[in-house]
Amino acid sequence: MRIGIDVSQVVYGTGVSVYTKELVKALLSVDKENEYVLFGGSLRKRRELESFSSSLAGKFTSKYYPFPPSLADFVWNRLHKFKIERFTGKLDVYHSSDWAQAPSEAYKITTIHDLAPFKFPRLTPGNIISTHKARLKWIVEEVDRIIVPSQATKDDLVELGMEEDRIRVIYEAPGAVFKPQSESEVNKVLRKYKINNKFIIIFCFFHQFFHVFDMDIVLSNNF
Repeated sequence: MRIGIDVSQVVYGTGVSVYTKELVKALLSVDKENEYVLFGGSLRKRRELESFSSSLAGKFTSKYYPFPPSLADFVWNRLHKFKIERFTGKLDVYHSSDWAQAPSEAYKITTIHDLAPFKFPRLTPGNIISTHKARLKWIVEEVDRIIVPSQATKDDLVELGMEEDRIRVIYEAPGAVFKPQSESEVNKVLRKYKINNKFIIIFCFFHQFFHVFDMDIVLSNNF
């Protein structure tokens, strides 16, 4: 099969960026039979997309275009014109990005990470809400399978009227950075934060409405 994945968002340093990078890396590492087409658009960060491709190994080709996210939103979410195959060639499977839902003749898959723009509209910029609403319209009408990272997101989608049998809960695996640390590393952090008791600590800092941009450390100790 020829599988297309929109990787436009790998350059933005968000949680979705990390998800997209790790998804592509994992698929290329375990799937030696199918051909992958990595495609995306960015006006200013096209070199970063190309750098991402150069860091990968596996059976894939990449196609990147000078399309800013605003143009992708307008053409694919609002007008819903120009099938993705015009840019990628024939595809059997198409995994869309978090930002744009292009029309396609392929079997269509997308990931919906959460429904925060709909559940918390007062905390979300208007342009983000309108973009996700426009994209969701085409997801409802056209997408064959929707991946969600939690049962909570699945329940939210069902509340919005999505058919349950189109949704698949696939939990996200931790990155390689999350692993047992040596006793010396643990003690170093204990001293830094002046911790004397048994603990579990998660430090996450969010950049504007649920986009993760930094993570200090995740530590755990036996209770």
